[in-house]
Amino acid sequence: MDVMEWLCQRQEGFGELRPEERHRAAEFAMMWTFFEAKVCANEARPSVLIDVSNELVQQGAIEAAVVSSTVDYFKARYVSDGALNERFPHLHFPAGRPRALVIECLQGEKSDTAASLAASLLIVLRYRNNFFHGTKWGYNLRDQTGNFEIAINLLRVVMDAFQQICPERR
Repeated sequence: MDVMEWLCQRQEGFGELRPEERHRAAEFAMMWTFFEAKVCANEARPSVLIDVSNELVQQGAIEAAVVSSTVDYFKARYVSDGALNERFPHLHFPAGRPRALVIECLQGEKSDTAASLAASLLIVLRYRNNFFHGTKWGYNLRDQTGNFEIAINLLRVVMDAFQQICPERR
């Protein structure tokens, strides 16, 4: 039996998602695991993502425009009238410096490329944690297609840039 079909039969609301929505979730899972293996050496945690961001920017391997468009998406999603909106708490950021960095970037207090890239990757890490640990199943993955698309694109760009500066990690 097809996995998606099996899930549709067992998870209320999952079958109501468009095939494209289910496909994006599967793509995100595959892309994340590849990213974590290749870029993070199987250790995706905030400090690693911040270090990778700093290195990519210092080496000139990442385009500021790509990072800027990703941050713009996250600002539109998580900020309303200059303040964090009702969606931000659903990321389930633990207290600490990574959360503060994300908030500073979303609210425009920090806008340099390295900080913006790190904040974006930290949000994608929360997508990963919430997805792989079941939080997103609480609402049957509704309203996640855009999140997965932007995350997949960012991971692809970061992996390509990382390959430029660390070709031995193929």
